[in-house]
Order: sequence, then C-alpha cells, then structure tokens
Amino acid sequence: MHSANNGSVSAHRSPETAVASTPLAGPKVERIGGRAGAGVVLANVDGRRVAYVADADDRSIRVIDVEDQKELSTLPLPGAPAMLAIFRDGRIAATLRDSNEVAIIGGVGTARSPLQIAQRIRIAVEPIGLAFTPDEATLLVTSGWGHTLTALDTKNLEVRFTQDLPRDPRAVVASDDGRRAFVAHATGPAVSAVDLEKAATNAKTAIYKVPVQNISVEGEEDASDRGSFFAAQRHACQGFALAESRMPEGRIFAPHTLAFTDSSPDDSGGYGSSPGLEPEVFNVAVIDEDNATAMKSSLAVSVTTASNEMPCPLPRAAVSGKNGALYVTCLGSNALVELDGSVVDPQYAELRSWKLPSGPSALAVDDDNSRAYVFSQFSHSLTTIALDVPGEIAIESLALSERNPMNEKIAHGRELFHNTTDSRISGDGRACATCHVDGREDSLVWASPDGPRQTPMLAGRLAKTAPYGWNGTSKDISGHIAKTISRLHGSGLKGEDRDDLIAYITSLSTPTAINIEPSNEETALVARGEKVFDSPEVGCANCHGDDGRTPDGEQHDLKSVKWEQHKNFDTPTLDFVGGTGPYFHDGRYTTLSQLLTKSDGKMGHTKQLSKDDFAALEAFVRTR
Repeated sequence: MHSANNGSVSAHRSPETAVASTPLAGPKVERIGGRAGAGVVLANVDGRRVAYVADADDRSIRVIDVEDQKELSTLPLPGAPAMLAIFRDGRIAATLRDSNEVAIIGGVGTARSPLQIAQRIRIAVEPIGLAFTPDEATLLVTSGWGHTLTALDTKNLEVRFTQDLPRDPRAVVASDDGRRAFVAHATGPAVSAVDLEKAATNAKTAIYKVPVQNISVEGEEDASDRGSFFAAQRHACQGFALAESRMPEGRIFAPHTLAFTDSSPDDSGGYGSSPGLEPEVFNVAVIDEDNATAMKSSLAVSVTTASNEMPCPLPRAAVSGKNGALYVTCLGSNALVELDGSVVDPQYAELRSWKLPSGPSALAVDDDNSRAYVFSQFSHSLTTIALDVPGEIAIESLALSERNPMNEKIAHGRELFHNTTDSRISGDGRACATCHVDGREDSLVWASPDGPRQTPMLAGRLAKTAPYGWNGTSKDISGHIAKTISRLHGSGLKGEDRDDLIAYITSLSTPTAINIEPSNEETALVARGEKVFDSPEVGCANCHGDDGRTPDGEQHDLKSVKWEQHKNFDTPTLDFVGGTGPYFHDGRYTTLSQLLTKSDGKMGHTKQLSKDDFAALEAFVRTR
C-alpha cells in the first residue's frame, strides 16, 4: 500500500498515545503570548527571555536566549516540527508533520534542564496547527493531508473528539469564549468555524464555512466589458495563518491572497492573464468571533493595475500586538509587514515593513519588550526586530547551527520557487509557489493559451511521468518550466538557476501514512478496488498502469474538449489524486466520485459497476 493516504478513513483515525517516560522535573517554561501555536514561541525561563524554534529542515527544536543572542541547545526530533505550543504547566507540544505525531516535551532547554520527549501521540496524516482553548483543558490539532481537527485532553492527552475538515487545514485558534475553533486553509474559499460542543457529539452541523473571498470588486473598469460577475470573481488561497485580535477583541485576522484566475473560455496570453487586473491580491479577512462571519469591508478589492508590489505575497505567519497592530511575515518578498489591525481593511493600512533574511516562515511578538522574532527557514536564522526604535530600524539576525545542512542546489531552488520578485520567473509578482502551494497545488483552474487548466500537484509526481503538461507537449521538466515561465511573462531562467529549481521540485516531500495503520475493513476494500481497477471491463490500468502510478506516456482524445485547441491529453499519474480536487484538465469534476462516474466511456467504464464495486474502486484510487 502506498505510503501516502489521500483522505481515506485511515488518514484521520483516532490517535493513539505512546508510552510516556518518567515525568520531567526542574525549572518551568512560562509562556509569553497567546494560546495559539506557532513556529516560534516565547517563554520566560529563570528570568530570561527564551525562544523555542521549530526547525523543520533540521528536524529539531532550537532553544535561543534572545537577550544574549545565544543558542542554548537543540533537541533532535523523530519528525519535522511544524508548530509549537506551550502548556500552562510548562510542557511543550510539537506537531511532527512527516511522522504524524504530536510530541510532548519536558525540560526548558538549558544544561541543567535539557529538553526531553516525554510522550508521542499518533495523529491524523500531517499534523500542523496547534491551539489551546481558553480554559486550556483542550489542545486542538489540525492535520493537513488528513483534513482533521483533533481535540486532545490536556491532562491525560486522550482524544476528546475528531472533526473532519475541508482540505489543507493549517493554523487554528479558539474563540475567546471557547465555543468555536477557527481553522485556516491553504487552499479553498473559506475559514472553517467549528462548534466545539457539537463536534464533541459528532453532530453534522458542527462545522460552518466562513467565506473569505469576494466577488464584489471595486474599481475594475478596465474589465467592465467582460461582464461584472466574471470580472469580479476572485478565489481565496494561501490561507496559512490566523491571529486573534488583541485590540479590539473579538476578531480573528485571516491573511491570505485573492487570485484572479480568469478561467474563461477565451484564449489567454498567459496563466490568468487579463489586462488591468492583478492575478494575486493580498487580503486580510477580519472575522467576527461572535457570529462567525467575515466583515464585508475587509474583503473589498480595489486594485486595478498589475504590479510587482503586492504588500505581502505568500503570507505565512501572523500575530496581533496589544497596540492594535497586525504583524504578517511574507515569504515571497522576505519581509515583515506591520498593519493597522484596528481598521476594517488592514491590508490597505500598512504602517511599516522590514526586509528579512530569506524564507520568513514563523513569527512571535513580545509586547512587553516591544520585540518581534522571525525565523527565516531558508537562511536558517532568527531575526530580532526592535519595534520601538523610531527612524532607523534595529534588526539583529542570529545564524543557527545546522546538524544536517540542506543540499545547496535544492536550497537555492527552494528560494527561486518562492521568490515573487524575480522577473526572470514572473513579470507580475507571482512565484512558482503562488499556484503550487507547499509544492502541491492551489485547487484552482487558471486561464491559459490552451484553455482553462487545473493546477497539478508537483510533489511526488514528476519522476518517470514524462511528457509534461496536460497535453503532454513538453518532453522534459526543463522544457515545461520554460513554457510555464513564458506564460508568467518572465524573461527566462537558464543554466544553474534552472537546474537548481528542477532539483528542488523533484525533491519535494509528500505526505506519508507512517504510524497510520488502516483497519482490516479498509485494507479489504482497497484490495477489492485494486482488482476492479485492473479488470479489462473497467480498463483503468490500460493507461494508468496496474498500480495507477505508471502512466503510459501517451496522449488520448477523451472527447472532452469544449473550446480548447488541443483535443489530446496526457495520461497523468494517479499519485495523491485523492487529495487534489477538482479533477480533469479543466477542473470540471468537484469530487473523485464525480470523476469516476461522469468520465465513463472517456476514461474507462464504470457505469456497469455495482455500488460496492464502485465504492471499492474509489477507495483504491483515493489511496494512490
């Protein structure tokens, strides 16, 4: 069975708690800041300010004395940490994204009291976000690929409940009254609001979607001849972060971007090209905690001209200060922006910004000392920003030690992949990561010169799957990158830079089902589905191979063309297909079930299948 699990039942089975070690004694970690987890968390340890950093590249937690700018210690971990959260009693929780665990850690990270793993808890595939409820009785955990919210009892670390979520959940925060959890999504049009009391009873009405995209766009006169609805249609994406407002209270900030994909039947000069309209616009949805709705004014978009100066491309972390400011790290431009969080449209109220080392991915703010701390993953450094220094800004960066340095070519390729200011890659402020979120895909359909095209997943799908592109017109990855850059209006990437970008995208990590064991029923269902998939009557294996992961490399007329010039389409691999909807080259099928049903006669034959055989086939395809 494949190591990844694309949303099947076993992707979010009830977690199990590993055997705990002896409870750790000694000095305690005193949390500084809010209840939500982050890639950097602050604490008071023996009267000193200490930062704990989740270092995913080095699979460790870094302990930094931020007053002396000194690295105190490092705790190696059995997985790559995504976020950390500090319990009231001083324990630290860490989500281990690639080993599907939450690690519970004791100690403070000094020589007298080193960090030690006390407990490991199995969690649904790809745990990422963490947050405590206001009473700190529950620790909330989001799982990205497993699309699950897990509630753990903080006393015994047993599971209170699990709640299925839309795809790609990331950050989570709990409302001040403890009634709801709000969850950001890296793809999709909404923030999820989960009624925690209903979720505990498995109620179907426990989850509510808070739309954070707007189709009422102001001032887009250049596109008026295309029809007001079409000109206004934008799609939310890059929803990695959430922040609870400190002043005024009762609000949740959701930084993200709004994409204009221009997915019309008309030919396009590029991906989403439309004169006078920016393909991506930075936005901060302001959500009212009490009624779980986004304030309409916060979703207004008034930008009409394309430029490379989006205030915060690829937002990744956010913190609200007690002074009413909202701080957001911007991965695409290597910056931290300070916005006025007291207004209804913070995205248009930039106060200050700071340039940072490459890859700012995590953020913590110490209100008492007026300091911000940013972990830059690509440069492997922690930057201190003096927020109270007027005029010339004081910035100090500490380079962190590395146990296992990343391959230089891959590291450079990663920077290129996320850079929104490199005109060689894009002429309109986009990066590869704009559409290929986390190296995967944005679930959107973009206009292209060939017609509407759904963004394909890159991670784990490039090896031995040539030719490339929906129509199979690129014989190799290099040629396909050149074509993609041309459609992004970039001047072109050549030589070692191009090779480094290829090295990175071919190394992209994928979700794995390590520590997630399917039930006997699931195993039997998938085995039955494999026989259906391979059967001559259904014919899936004719093009996709017996395992679904060895495409024939041929182009086929699927009799599905609506307005495209090319009628033949390349056979894609089915790797990870269960978590990458919508489906088909133009995204016409929302679910995997629709794809298998409505493509009958175009791709295999499924109408003759019994209900049970169809369910088995879907289960098998979903686990590719």
